[in-house]
Amino acid sequence: MPKHSIVLTTSLAAAYAADAGPAHAYIDPATGSILVQGLVGGLATFMVVLRLYGAKAKRGILALLWRAPVAADQNTHTAE
Repeated sequence: MPKHSIVLTTSLAAAYAADAGPAHAYIDPATGSILVQGLVGGLATFMVVLRLYGAKAKRGILALLWRAPVAADQNTHTAE
């Protein structure tokens, strides 16, 4: 998708959302309970994924950030 159509779509969506009036909606207790349950479940999932893969991701990011630069005159692939 071209960049200009993404910008256009986002702009139109923002203009539509800004023009929306009050909804006067009612959320019954069962719907509210389902929303809270979904938020708690999403938070628990995020915490488990962070626990499982967080250390691995941290090591990978730190390895990329702190990798020592190789000098241009060092040729590690010399044939002897």
